[in-house]
Amino acid sequence: MKIPEDLTKEQLINDLIKLRQRINELTTINDELQSCNKEATQLNNDLFNVLRGVEIPIVLLGSELQIRRFNDAAARLLNLTPTDVGRPLSDIRINISIPDLAQMFHNVINTLVMTQREVQDDSDRWYLLTIRPYKTVDNRTDGVLMTLVDINDIKLSLLRVKEAYDYANDIVETVREPLLILDSGLKVITANRSFYKNFQAIPGETENRFIYDLGDRQWNIPSLRNLLEEVLSEDKVFSDFEVELELPNIGRKVMILNARKIYLKEAYVKTALNMAKHLDRLILLAIEDITERKRTEEALRASSARYRSFIEVTGELGWATNADGEVVEDIPFWRAYTGQTYEEVQGQGWAKALHPEDLEHTLRIWRKAVTENSRYEVEYRIRRHDGVYRHFMVRGKPVLNEDGSIREWVGTCIDISERNESEEKIMKLNESLQRRALDLERAYKDMKSFSNAAAHDLRSPLITIEGFSNILMEDYAEKLDDRGKDYLKRVGDSTKKMNRLIADLLAFSKISTKEIQSSEFNMEALTQKLVEELNPTFGERKIKFEIKRLPSAYGDMTMINQVLVNLLSNAIKFTRTRETAVIEVGGYTKNDENIYYVLDNGTGFDMQFSDRLFGLFQRIHSLNDVEGTGIGLVIVKNIIEKHGGRVWAEGKPDEGAKFYFTLPKKEE
Repeated sequence: MKIPEDLTKEQLINDLIKLRQRINELTTINDELQSCNKEATQLNNDLFNVLRGVEIPIVLLGSELQIRRFNDAAARLLNLTPTDVGRPLSDIRINISIPDLAQMFHNVINTLVMTQREVQDDSDRWYLLTIRPYKTVDNRTDGVLMTLVDINDIKLSLLRVKEAYDYANDIVETVREPLLILDSGLKVITANRSFYKNFQAIPGETENRFIYDLGDRQWNIPSLRNLLEEVLSEDKVFSDFEVELELPNIGRKVMILNARKIYLKEAYVKTALNMAKHLDRLILLAIEDITERKRTEEALRASSARYRSFIEVTGELGWATNADGEVVEDIPFWRAYTGQTYEEVQGQGWAKALHPEDLEHTLRIWRKAVTENSRYEVEYRIRRHDGVYRHFMVRGKPVLNEDGSIREWVGTCIDISERNESEEKIMKLNESLQRRALDLERAYKDMKSFSNAAAHDLRSPLITIEGFSNILMEDYAEKLDDRGKDYLKRVGDSTKKMNRLIADLLAFSKISTKEIQSSEFNMEALTQKLVEELNPTFGERKIKFEIKRLPSAYGDMTMINQVLVNLLSNAIKFTRTRETAVIEVGGYTKNDENIYYVLDNGTGFDMQFSDRLFGLFQRIHSLNDVEGTGIGLVIVKNIIEKHGGRVWAEGKPDEGAKFYFTLPKKEE
């Protein structure tokens, strides 16, 4: 370079100094750029490892729905290759057929509302498709995030359980006798059509009520209640328990009750019947209306044609013998059914129509009854005139003379083939349902293990990101400008939010699997204690708590403590814009439950979005308006429903909110 002749030595030195300064400034800027590039590379590597370590298929799409990134699980499931990056997903034939997938993407981008759908791949395997908006750090929507969770085992198990339950329900509905299914608390779970028809009842006045509270409490029979409790506690079966009731609008009814215990796994029952307790042991109660038979028997005692009249009324097989137990008179209904002649029936010839395997046992019981003058009851198979054997319940009793001696025996044979077949089918179905329930339980445990493993794998890279961010902030703060420090702060805030989200998800998982340890406790004292514990978190805020009279609660105190913490924290969070926050906790008793509420004068909400309050990963307020993961209310709902209660909320924008939850009262 040629130096001007008129340039002095001093000017030359000054220009060299300025040039040196510019070189130093460029060197500093270059160092900063290299540091930022290294940081971006590290973050990109961390994101790559996070996606690679998660076995859930994940696909990131840009604003034009072009593929931006996907993990290995998505590549395997959707048949994606690295060359597909940058291509619209709609141009690629994936292994899952979703005709309106593009429309779903556009709806999520336009409404900013997550959407879910159950879909099947080419091999008919079930997945839960979730599409949610992709948000940048400056809260811009820049595409969508798509995940596919394998729910095939759970889906198929639920379908099999529903089919089995529907099959069992169809069997129960076809049984001619009124049937009740009771839980271990003696509450009615369900009844068949025959019950409602015979007793002029409706499901709303029958289901979920104690059997001894049905109607006008006509079923409040201490001896019946004792027998039912013995069925549960001692695995007993009772048969032919006779009761006589006076029913409104029906009149007098005489019935024979038969009951046995059936077993159903709790996990299945919760899924199939959508109930929450007393369902580990059930009672099948069969009711046989013998009113007409009783009336006929009473009429027969005053008539020489006692047993013939009974046969004409009931259509069952009737029989009569002399005092020694031998047939001497004609029994035409028996002959018509078996095809035997009058001569073949005489004496004990009737026994030749019995199944050979039942003959010895039947004759032994019959001779014993004749010898001891006792009631005769036995079950055996009778050969019909076409050669088919049918199961019969045979009952007989002696007719006495005035002096107490036996004049004759009369009895009936009732065809119970359908009932036996139904009971056998129910038993087999019960065994099948138990196996299905075990399959569901194993699937649930596998899902829980996967949740814990996924949470651990997600936390590890977050800890790394947070650690390196802290190192950059502490050791290289002087080399970072304000923008660089702001970026690092955003990275740190995001990792903390992700950690809170993972912690809340694990808490939700633990609550879902924890068993309830119920006891009675003072809800008012528990609330006061929580308010005192939360007081240090208020800072300089003015918060006025009003704790009304609260009924005592019955449930798991640790879980209910978590419910109150979540609801109170929620109220504190959403009243922070108020000069003086007012939070009220109250409760009252109604029918068979205690109702509690938490009321605040905070920002409130629009009731049209109330269905999203208790949904997982669903929020009404923006993350920029309030902090939190949105899982707190989901945990509240889960805990209360595990207790058999309900949860709901009321509110208006800028006028506060009121959250309710109920707990069943302690059973006496």
